[in-house]
Amino acid sequence: MTKLLKFSVLWLTLLALMALSFPQRASAHGVVWRQAPSDKTITLSFLYSDQTPMKYSKVLLHSPQDPEVPYQSGVTDVNGGFAFIPNVPGLWKFAANDGQGHLSSGELEVVFPEVPDPAAASTNAADAAPAAANAAPEPAKAPALASGGSKSPSKETIGLGLSVIINVALLATLLWKKPKPLPKNQA
Repeated sequence: MTKLLKFSVLWLTLLALMALSFPQRASAHGVVWRQAPSDKTITLSFLYSDQTPMKYSKVLLHSPQDPEVPYQSGVTDVNGGFAFIPNVPGLWKFAANDGQGHLSSGELEVVFPEVPDPAAASTNAADAAPAAANAAPEPAKAPALASGGSKSPSKETIGLGLSVIINVALLATLLWKKPKPLPKNQA
């Protein structure tokens, strides 16, 4: 191995170790989602862990009735928002993917308010509310603190990945040798 190659490998290894020793924020980050309270629609906000929105990320939403076929698919808006109107109560599953390795997924329990039984209601027309009896049930307001997310990679995980890359590069340079020239025959 040439002196220049050995020097380069040593220098790159030292730089990598120095970079790992300085405390700084990692450029990789996790993602989170939040639910905004609403009367009729359910609005989710997808954010990175540094609170910047997951703009224009693909979202898949699955109904409790059919977990295989998406109920709705779409893209988050410029603020990372995505809204839907559920048609049945139950556990809804969703996932947002920005196409760059960030995925936020979760489950959300949708509960519809109880609708009074029309048979048990008063027969007096003045007491009954015909519009309320014919109205479709609306989802209950979501708690303002509903949220979830995924974990960001730790410094140890990032350091381990860099260490593996550096060690593989060092091993490759040590194994890659020029063949020695054959000695000349002297007669």
